[in-house]
Amino acid sequence: MLSIPASAAAIIMREHKWMKERLFEDFLSDPERIQEKCGVRARCSAFVSGNQKGKNHVESSDCSICFDDFTPNEMFGMACGHEFCKGCWNGYIDGKIRDG
Repeated sequence: MLSIPASAAAIIMREHKWMKERLFEDFLSDPERIQEKCGVRARCSAFVSGNQKGKNHVESSDCSICFDDFTPNEMFGMACGHEFCKGCWNGYIDGKIRDG
């Protein structure tokens, strides 16, 4: 319903404590502000760009760690705009947990 990647929608839903009525009200009044606040603006703009190229087109992104191509739903985007594949991100988090 929001015309954004599912991964971004999940982050925005968690931020709104899964209250969809509040989310819709906030999102529809100022979607860019909500995307920026939740750190998913870069991911959403890449998704919109891909959808404008063709109905079934999905733009791919390069992981900044392994440099493989992934679809937006396979990526984890930071608020700064850097994106990593979920595999590399999970490896990073696991390593940091092991390091204390």
